[in-house]
Formats: sequence, structure tokens, C-alpha cells
Amino acid sequence: MNRLPLNDLRLEPARFSGWPRKTSRGLFGLFLAQSALVAVRAWQPTPWIPEARWPEGVLLLLGLATVLTSLGRSLPGQNLLGICAIVGITSGGMHLLGAITAIPFGPYSYTAAAGQSLIYPLPGSIPLLWILIVLTSRGAAKCALRRWRLERNYGFGLFGLTLALIVWFDLSLEPYATQLKHFWIWEPTKLPFTWYGAPLVNFLGWLLTALLIVAISTPFFLSKKPVPTPPEYLSVSVWCVLQILLANACATHKLWPPCLLAAGGVLAVAGFSVWSWCTTGRKTRARESATRAA
Repeated sequence: MNRLPLNDLRLEPARFSGWPRKTSRGLFGLFLAQSALVAVRAWQPTPWIPEARWPEGVLLLLGLATVLTSLGRSLPGQNLLGICAIVGITSGGMHLLGAITAIPFGPYSYTAAAGQSLIYPLPGSIPLLWILIVLTSRGAAKCALRRWRLERNYGFGLFGLTLALIVWFDLSLEPYATQLKHFWIWEPTKLPFTWYGAPLVNFLGWLLTALLIVAISTPFFLSKKPVPTPPEYLSVSVWCVLQILLANACATHKLWPPCLLAAGGVLAVAGFSVWSWCTTGRKTRARESATRAA
């Protein structure tokens, strides 16, 4: 029996190793195309889909599929399932409790425009929306703080910035959901200040819910691989595109404060991400490129 020396053995990459990257990019392309359709409908409603809700629903699913396939390149499937389960169950339970008891978000009720009920009165779109917001916010925070990922307090910074971006997203979302699409209706409270109908306690409820979700799901984001994981550029791109869509929709109805808020979020997150990438060492970028190629 002829034996070959180990030096003569040729190691080749797996045949389908490049598919996750191609799949995530293809889904992101579909997400951009659907985003363009939603943006155009905000200014000029198309006669062949008047008052239809499916464009926003398809946009939500495409964004979620893009982020999950992108994360699947660095995290195993059971981790992704665990993250989705934690975010979906926790957020769904909190919003179900809020719709029934007004705790912790304040008194509100969902309308038929929010979609079919998963568990009455909770629409099935709410847990999916939370999964998308949490994943994209963490990805955006990770890209913005990439320059400091080797610092001692990087984990605390990532934790805090993720919470801030989740609450920021809700600040941009509330005027769109309540004033333009009427997904839910806020009832009057004794608090004198509101944000387009949403009481300030709503954002405290979002912060507490996000704090609970991020604290429980953080271990599932940790990769066991001894090599650096690829940057989550698709996550930050999806976060920015969604903020642009919210700013665009608010601009069509001259809701300038939330429009400027969403636009400012895009400029801040995209600017910090680009600056962080540009100031990262060449050796680190070369090492991460080799990891993605493998």
C-alpha cells in the first residue's frame, strides 16, 4: 500500500463554503429592491397595490433573512435559534402584557393594520420586528466600536450602545407606526409630555425590555472559533436603510423632528462605522479578510 507524505496532501475548501456569503448578499439585494418600492409608495401610492400591507411585511422578512444569513457565517445555527427564541419570546411576552395591562409601555391597543394576531391581542409582526431591531442594532454597534474591540471595556460599550440604538430605533418608529400607518393607538395618560402620542414611559419600557433581552442573549453571540469573525456590515446597512425609510416616510407628511432624528442616526452610525474601519490596522483587516475567505 502506497502512502503519501503529509506534505503532499492538498487541503481544499468545502465545495459550498462560499454559499452563505453569496446568499446573504443576494438577500440584501432583494431587501434593497423592496426598500425602493416602499420608499416610492410613501411619495406616490401605486394604483396596483393601494393600501396594501404586504410590501412592509416582505421588507421585514427580507431584512430578517439578510441579517440571519450574514450572522450564520460566524455563528452556529443553534446559537441563532437561541437568539431568535429569546428575543421573540421576551419581546412578545412584554408586549402582550403591555397590551393587556399597560405595563411597562403605557396604555395602547393594536389595530388590524398591525397584522394577524399571534396570541390575541399580540400581532405576529411584533416579535419579528424586535428580532430585526436587536440584531441590526447590535451589528451596528459592533461596527461602530470595531476600533476598540480589543479594549478592556469593549463589552460594556457594545452593551450600552446596542441599548441606545434600540431605543433610538423606537423613537424613529413611533411616529411612523402611530401617525402614518396606525399600527397601534396610544390612549391619553396623565403625563404632560408625549412623542407623537407615545408617553415617555414607553421608551423606558423599551429600554428595560432591551436590557433584559440583550443581557440574556449575549452569551449566544459569542463565537467559539479561535479566529476573528467577519464584520457585520450587512447588519449596519440594514439598520441604516430602515432608518432612511422611516425618515423618508416622515418627510412625506412633514413630520420633521422624527425625520431629522432618523437621518441623524444614519449619519452617526454610518460615520462612526466608516471611521472605525478606516482607523483599524492593516494587519487586522488582512487577518479578517483571510477569515472570510476561509
